[in-house]
Amino acid sequence: MKHVAICLFALFFWNELRASEPLNVEFYEVRGNNARDLRKELGDHGPVGDDGSRHHGYTKWHVDWTFQLIPSGKLCAIGSVETKLEVTMTLPKWNKPEGLLEDLTREWERYSTALRLHEDGHYNIAVSAAQEIERRLSGLTGTAGCKTLAEDINSKARAVIEEFRAKDLGYDVATEHGATQGARF
Repeated sequence: MKHVAICLFALFFWNELRASEPLNVEFYEVRGNNARDLRKELGDHGPVGDDGSRHHGYTKWHVDWTFQLIPSGKLCAIGSVETKLEVTMTLPKWNKPEGLLEDLTREWERYSTALRLHEDGHYNIAVSAAQEIERRLSGLTGTAGCKTLAEDINSKARAVIEEFRAKDLGYDVATEHGATQGARF
């Protein structure tokens, strides 16, 4: 019996935390022989965000969570937490014609690097959201039974998602969708 109590104690306090962080990068093609044409292509073919607007790049993310509960009479504790993060980053790829001026090529490379840096910021927010769910859920216990604890866990996880969606939007506002980071072509 003593060993069972020790095992339950260990399960309560040493939760199994796993976060997957897959990043799927997709590209859309743009064509052009000059900056004006490339800007038009970016505006016409960029991904459509959740806001309904086209953007030069876009990072869409989703976090799922699962958990195991350990009942013990009227008490209940979370035994393990796992998050699954899915991220799709969409970026432009220039189908560059032969014989263009080096200035345009350098400007595209500068812009592409800055856009990727900006989108990586969105990815980092998504990773932080998954990690924060695990952190906040780790070690939760309840005295009203497992059903009530499960409801509390899901409510807390949804609150984290809302919090980090707001951070994601704030990041775009603060960076002017990457313009302050150089992601303007």
